[in-house]
Amino acid sequence: LASWPEFVGVKEYNLEKIDLKDNEIEAIPLLMKTLTSLKKLDMSNNRLTQLPDASVYWTQLSHLELQNNKLYLLPDKINRLKALTYLSVRQNMLEKLPLSLNKNEKLKELRVDDNKLIELHKDLSNLAHLHTFSVTKNQILVMPVDT
Repeated sequence: LASWPEFVGVKEYNLEKIDLKDNEIEAIPLLMKTLTSLKKLDMSNNRLTQLPDASVYWTQLSHLELQNNKLYLLPDKINRLKALTYLSVRQNMLEKLPLSLNKNEKLKELRVDDNKLIELHKDLSNLAHLHTFSVTKNQILVMPVDT
């Protein structure tokens, strides 16, 4: 697939899981805001460069896999994904993580391996439920220090 299937998101209000990994999808269309019951989305191994603002409507989303895409940033509004417990953005082109990520209080697992991160925010320590934080193969020079 080179694009998001047109039939997904128009009337699938109760759709909970979408698996579109291993395709060539470059963008998630804004009409995906209708997927308010979405709990798991796997868009790994595609060509995504960013998440659309529509993602803020996925208030039930708990599992988001976006590894091996071309993401260069995550939206600041990612903190609106209040149910998010698992986020994998491995193998992308991220240079930094949004400061708002520390407000995803339910986040248990965060995988940011193999990006272009040069620093981590000390505010990530606010993620009280985080039990797995994987950050290998980046360009981090200094670990954050809580002062």
